[in-house]
Amino acid sequence: MLVDNYIDETTLTMLSNRGQNVSATIYTHQLNHQQQLDIQRHNQQYPSITINTCQHNHDRFLIIDDVVYLFGASLKDAGKKLFAYIRMQETPATELLNMIR
Repeated sequence: MLVDNYIDETTLTMLSNRGQNVSATIYTHQLNHQQQLDIQRHNQQYPSITINTCQHNHDRFLIIDDVVYLFGASLKDAGKKLFAYIRMQETPATELLNMIR
């Protein structure tokens, strides 16, 4: 699961590299028309990504197998500039998702 208000087709491309049986859900603030078209095209070619809108987040998180990572920038910008992430030790994924939903 990805919690990020600034997704684009780069984000979808990164998630297209996941295994066939690995689900992907994105929580984001809102989707513009172009983002909706990008997601439709992606979901026609690759395993679907579920998109949910969320108004309760500012920071960016990535949850993999119940491990929560806090990102300093949007995932779409990874590798473009200095980029850091932190594995969170104290916040269980279920608790974080309850706050986001």
